[in-house]
Order: sequence, then structure tokens, then C-alpha cells
Amino acid sequence: MEAKPFSQSTADNIVTTLPAISRASVLNFDISGTSNTGMYFKSSSDSTPSDPSTFNIKKSEIEMMGTSGVGLLAEKAIINYGDASNTPKIKISGGSNNVGIAVSSAFTHADKNEINSYANIKLSGGINNLGIAATTDAKFANYGKVEVTATGNTGIVANGSQTAGLVTGSGATASIDSRVQNGDGTIKGIIEVGAGNSAGMAAVNNGAIKNTSTGTINVTAGAGMYTDNNSFAVNYGTIKAHPASVGTGTVGVYNLGTFNNFWN
Repeated sequence: MEAKPFSQSTADNIVTTLPAISRASVLNFDISGTSNTGMYFKSSSDSTPSDPSTFNIKKSEIEMMGTSGVGLLAEKAIINYGDASNTPKIKISGGSNNVGIAVSSAFTHADKNEINSYANIKLSGGINNLGIAATTDAKFANYGKVEVTATGNTGIVANGSQTAGLVTGSGATASIDSRVQNGDGTIKGIIEVGAGNSAGMAAVNNGAIKNTSTGTINVTAGAGMYTDNNSFAVNYGTIKAHPASVGTGTVGVYNLGTFNNFWN
């Protein structure tokens, strides 16, 4: 929708001239305290779960330092958080049990991810914080950069059996099609881990994670990918583990469950 520029007053007021076209909103939040949420999105219609509402967020910066907070929560919604030309930022600089982006959806959209994130997400302080948490039927693709520099934090977590779109067989013969992934085979995703007792991607409680062919995980301390004994991981991309110093606990994949590697 086009709009005419605002007419300036003859008084000594300072007037901002509005452009003749619409501008994207800027959604910035500083989240402290306990159990607070910056943005919450939910489809307006529960009767059409296969066709949820889509929200495009181009410009956003979130800083978190409280307890049990959520920067962006999606439930029954498709979120495009940034795009190829816009890079939102999330910084978790302190506190505990915070989540930068959380997606928990009671439906599965056949063609689209529930969240497509182009954000730069940095966990630089606090403990037990998560950059991204996906549960239930959630789908998530990281097209940005997730960086973990503080001990005891995790970049991306898939929690729950339904984060696995397909699991057949067992052990090394398992076929995994995870709904929580780094990159998508066309667009790249980057994860960097440089802190002990931390992980870039983790799958727990029968969850599943995928590092796609355009995904890169760099580890200088901690683990690139982690699975508990009931979960699944698959790698088609690049995982580089190179300790920052002698004696630093560094591992590309810490697997207690099922791991498939198709990198070549």
C-alpha cells in the first residue's frame, strides 16, 4: 500500500518525512526477569493446521540475560526470521534456561519449515541456555550462524521423537530424515562451538538432527553434534574439530544413539 509523505509543519517541530512506500517493522527486545517472551506467533485458525499463517520478520535484535525466557516462540505458524539480505541478531549474554528461538507446533506442513532462520545467534554467557529449541512436530532450518562461546550451553536442540520425519531400521542401518537441520542442501548454515560442556547441535528424547550438505560445524571446544542413547543424527556436511589448545575437550560427534555419516 502506498502512502503520501507527511506534510511538514511551519512551526519549529522536528518532523520525520515518511517514505511513500511501506517499511518493515524493527522488532528489538531486551529480555530480563523470569519467564518472559519477546515475540509469540500462532496461526489464527486451528481448523486448517496444514496451512498456517506465515510471518516475515526482516529486522530484529534480541538480547537475553534473564531466566527461562524465550526470544521468539512459534506455535502453529511459519516464521521467516530474516532472509538473504537481512540478518537478525540474538545474543544470550547471561542468565539460565533461556531459549533464543523456540518452535512447538501441533501440525506438520508438507512443504515448508515452521522456522527458517537467517539470524546470527550467539550464546556468550550464562548456563543451560539454548540458541534454538524444536519440539513436538517442529521443523527448523538454520541458514544463519549459531555460535556457542560460553560453557554449558547448546546451539540447536531437537527434543522429541516427532522431530524425526523418517526412522527405519536400527543401529548403523537406520534411515534418518530429520526435521531439524543446519542448512538445507542449497542454502548454507554455520555452527561454531568454542566452549566446554557445550554442543552445536543436540538430539534428545528420541529427537533427530541433520547437518546437511551445505552445513558446516566448527568445533574448538565441546562437541559439534551430540545424541543421547535414544536419539538420532545424520551428517552430509562438514564437521571440523580442531582444539583451541592442548588438553581442550573437543569432539566432532559425541554419539550415544544412532549416527549416520554420508560426508565424502
